[in-house]
Amino acid sequence: MLLLLPSVVHLIAWLVLTALDPGHAALRSLPVFGGATLAWVAISVAVRGRWPLLNWGDAGRITDHLLAMSALTTMRQLYLLGCYCLLGISVLAKGPPGLAVVGAVGVFHVVLRHRWCALYDGAFELKRGALVMLGTFLPWHVAMYMKDGVRFIDEYVFNHIFNRAAIGVDNSPGTFEYYTSQLGHGMWLWAALLPAAVGAAILRSRTDTREGRVRFTIALWAIAGVAFFSLVQTKFHHYILPAVPALGILVAFFLDDLIARRDRLHPIFAMIGIAIALLVCRDLMHEPERWIEMFVFRYDRPWPGAEPWQIDPSDGFLALGIAAAIAIAIAATRWRRLGVVCLGGVGLAICVWSLQVYMPVAGTHWGMRDAVRAYYDQRTIYGERRVYFGLGELYDDWHDAGDRWTFETHIPETLQVGQPMTLRLQVNKVNDERMMEQEIALGRASTRSSIRWSRRARRRAKSARGRRSASSMQIA
Repeated sequence: MLLLLPSVVHLIAWLVLTALDPGHAALRSLPVFGGATLAWVAISVAVRGRWPLLNWGDAGRITDHLLAMSALTTMRQLYLLGCYCLLGISVLAKGPPGLAVVGAVGVFHVVLRHRWCALYDGAFELKRGALVMLGTFLPWHVAMYMKDGVRFIDEYVFNHIFNRAAIGVDNSPGTFEYYTSQLGHGMWLWAALLPAAVGAAILRSRTDTREGRVRFTIALWAIAGVAFFSLVQTKFHHYILPAVPALGILVAFFLDDLIARRDRLHPIFAMIGIAIALLVCRDLMHEPERWIEMFVFRYDRPWPGAEPWQIDPSDGFLALGIAAAIAIAIAATRWRRLGVVCLGGVGLAICVWSLQVYMPVAGTHWGMRDAVRAYYDQRTIYGERRVYFGLGELYDDWHDAGDRWTFETHIPETLQVGQPMTLRLQVNKVNDERMMEQEIALGRASTRSSIRWSRRARRRAKSARGRRSASSMQIA
């Protein structure tokens, strides 16, 4: 059976290239490759020698072993299958990057720990795992191919996978240094401890203890994740997120070693950490938009620095940066446990300040909520527009309405009872949600509408101190 594998691979490659591009240049070289493959198989059958020729007996034993699957008898096997299922879901979510990171970690795990025998004996459940992953992500890909045809292959495989990885689709600048700034601004205090944490993880990783193997695997995860996304030509700040948990765990291991007095923060690493913390503080003081830009795609929006919308969070960044530097310095002294407590307090302070102070004021200018609310408060064209995707949704919403139909909306401040209101019902096509199939306008004439408060609107009105524009009401 193993002898047929090259011919099968050759046949699949020929069919794929013929279906995608009948004039592809590689089709001219495939017959040569196929002839060489058949000649190699024929000589192997006639001579029955050793490598590079094939031996029938060896091929049979190897094939039977590679295709065999042991019974599921341990929880470890179930955990591995669960991992493969999550990898299949990650392919559905973001394509192959997550699978590539885990694959890189697995390869280095086998190579560096010499787990070749375990790999050959099926200790990693690769065969079942491949079936689980294929069963998880393949149906959607097949359905999309049946729906869009070759265009799906061109967009998904070539443009969004190969081109993003090898060429770049947005002129992303730099290599690994692009993510150093993103990790520094995103992790801040914990990024300042990364040099010491990574060094400690490398030095304390062992293969003869369970703890050492866990540290070794986490270090592989962090290094392989950062390396992979640094090599990918298309770079967005959120691409590095799969490596952030591993980096955070390394910092947690290092802090645990400081508390248990198994390790110490060397003064050189402390100076490096203080320098990183203060440099990040300086960047955020002068360019405070760097935080909010981690949550948006457009990076050309100016920070509101002029009246009446001026926002100046530099004092908060300065205070947190000084506190971080002091905490790192304390951790490098003999009071290292107190230093760890201070580091945890500063990290918590950064979290609370960013969520309760920075993000609300920055989100006012980067988010759409206030702009949309201002529109609805000040609009003079009154009414409601409801969009349904297919007549089925319209029927579900209206079949038991009777002579009164209520809906929740935002009431503008200028609305007066007796003014004209129009309710527009728009039905889009089911097979193409962007195309409108029919639109119905109700209440073109001036009618008298009854406005009443819902219970939830009353609660919102109380919390908004009676501001009518900030509450939701029902129009019947």
